This record gives sequence, structure tokens and C-alpha cells, in this order.
Amino acid sequence: LKDYEKGANLYLRMAKKEPELEEEMLMQAALIQAEFDKELAIESLDQIAKKGQTKAKEASYNRLILSFEMGYYDELANSKAELLEQVPDEKKAMAHLYLGNSLLHMKKYAEAIIEFKETDLNQTALTSIIEAAYLAEDLDSLDWALSRMDSARGRLFRAKLLKKLGNIDLAR
Repeated sequence: LKDYEKGANLYLRMAKKEPELEEEMLMQAALIQAEFDKELAIESLDQIAKKGQTKAKEASYNRLILSFEMGYYDELANSKAELLEQVPDEKKAMAHLYLGNSLLHMKKYAEAIIEFKETDLNQTALTSIIEAAYLAEDLDSLDWALSRMDSARGRLFRAKLLKKLGNIDLAR
């Protein structure tokens, strides 16, 4: 067990032998490849996505996640529109979260805030907006996020940003 390479190769062989199951077998192979070779998994997922069959959107979403994990932030940011078209509708909010975090890693804070606001605004997204707003010294976005969440951590970020901006009295 846990011989991921052998398991992936088994699914690849099955994909060749059973054309009607090819897409499903390629997807299983790609998911296993992600355990031992993320680059190979990205290539396999790209192959599935380009075929445009039933698993194409799922493959595109998984490719986005692996690309983020591999640190391909520039690539993700540069292909944002295309990526968002390719992922399943129910995964778009999470895709925006990954794209926002990519922009955050690239220190493109204002763009990251825009992406985070396209999510379902869960606690993770709001915390990410707070972080990006703090780093961008964007008090309006910080207040916007704080108005949607009640958090001592968020108030602390606000106080730190006000102090950083020289508004000591407001920071208290």
C-alpha cells in the first residue's frame, strides 16, 4: 500500500484499455500523482481539462489548487479569467480565494482584496481581506471586512493599522 506511482500507472493502463472509462481513470491517476509528483499531476489534469468532457471543470479546479500549492502565483494571476471560466460554478468562490492568496503572496494587496471580495465571505476570506488591507494600508477595506465580522483579532489589525498610519488616538 501507499505505492502511489504504481497505483497511478495502473489507472493509466486501465485508461488505455477501457476507452469508455478513460476520463475517470485519468482523473484517478492524476489525483494519485498529486501524492508523489505534483508537476505530473498538473500535466494530467491539464490533459483532462483540455478534452472538455464531464471531468474537465473538476480537473481545472484541482489543477488550480496544485498550481497554488506549487507556488505558481504569477501563472494563476495571469490566467485568472480563463481559470474562472473553467472551474465548476460551485467552486468559484474557493477559486477566488486561491487567486486572492496568490496575489497576496505576490504583494498585490489591492488586487487580492478584490478577489477575496468575490468569495462567499466566510471567516477565512474576511481574515484574508483584513490581512491584505493591513499590508496595503487600506483602512476602508479593513473597515469593510470588520463590519462583516466580529473579531478581536480584526480590531487588533485595525488598531495596528491606525498606529502604522500615525493615528494613535484612533488606535486606542
